[in-house]
Amino acid sequence: MTLFTIGTYYRRYLLNAVENLDSSILDNNDDEAVVEHGDERLDIKTIYTSWSGIMITATSAGISIIASAVVMRLIYRSAKGLKNSAYHRILFGMSAADIVQSLALAFTTLPMPKDMIYTNYQGLILGNNASCLTQGFMVCFGVITGLMYNAMLSLYYLCFIRYNMSNEDFARWIEPL
Repeated sequence: MTLFTIGTYYRRYLLNAVENLDSSILDNNDDEAVVEHGDERLDIKTIYTSWSGIMITATSAGISIIASAVVMRLIYRSAKGLKNSAYHRILFGMSAADIVQSLALAFTTLPMPKDMIYTNYQGLILGNNASCLTQGFMVCFGVITGLMYNAMLSLYYLCFIRYNMSNEDFARWIEPL
């Protein structure tokens, strides 16, 4: 099955779902969606909504937090430390971003609002909208910051290997950018 075929099936599924909407879903008076609790479209069952998916996510996030903390401690206690090595500063930032993202992922379903419309989550749900938004912000912040540090690490290797730039020159000319 090709990617085009999968996209076609998905498009047909979405069109069919839109055509099958009944008038009880949308209240025309105030333009807000009214959700029926018996709606089968809200009954989503995946690995991510099961206990096994929640435990896998929490365990791998915990391992990632520990590993990133070890990397940060090794860098901090190294002979060069953070002041004398741009490479160490980049890895330290990557590890810090990974800790932020992994910490948010480790909470799994805890920050989700109790009054959400999806009913099949097997994890413990104790949050509200603010805690859910905070978790989402932490995940996005960690991912974007980690990607930026990864790009900086690639630039560091390009300058160091291809252009024979010294650590001091990289710290003076490239790193402030």
